[in-house]
Amino acid sequence: TFDAYVIGKEDGPGIVVLQEWWGVDFEIKNHARHIANLEPGFKALIP
Repeated sequence: TFDAYVIGKEDGPGIVVLQEWWGVDFEIKNHARHIANLEPGFKALIP
């Protein structure tokens, strides 16, 4: 198992968002939120 930030529709198609070397920060979470709000309602995961 591993920790991950997940946002979006429970049954939406999934997209893995890869962060840069400094890790999961405010900016990368905003990218995931933007992706999750696109049609048809994606689920974004940042490992």
